[in-house]
Amino acid sequence: MPKGAELNPKQKAFCVEYVKDSNATQAAIRAGYSPKTASAKGCQLLRIVKIQESLTMFTEKKAKDVGVNAAWVLAEAIDLYKECRLEGDRTAANKSLDNVGRHIDIKAWDKTVAIDASDSLIAILEEARKRAQGD
Repeated sequence: MPKGAELNPKQKAFCVEYVKDSNATQAAIRAGYSPKTASAKGCQLLRIVKIQESLTMFTEKKAKDVGVNAAWVLAEAIDLYKECRLEGDRTAANKSLDNVGRHIDIKAWDKTVAIDASDSLIAILEEARKRAQGD
């Protein structure tokens, strides 16, 4: 950071505390701000550009230190989907599959389809697959 743009000790403490649980009020209290004004102070601190930059740096460092990145999250979600399918837990499998789709921005479910008794479920699913594949 350029000279004069450094955080004061309480602001630094707020950043360290905020990355623990993303709770601005509790981070402000743990950083030494008054519990009576911690909620407002936490919101105020989060609007400071220097603090936003510091939080970004802390978060990126934390993710790097534990080896978490987008590829890891995607791989874990796919593994969880497969495990849920094998165990027969359709609800959890569908949630995992939805997370995978959102992660890689597949818009398979963007179109709402009205279904009546004359519609073939297989035809509806085939149409959704074609939309997802960009056909």
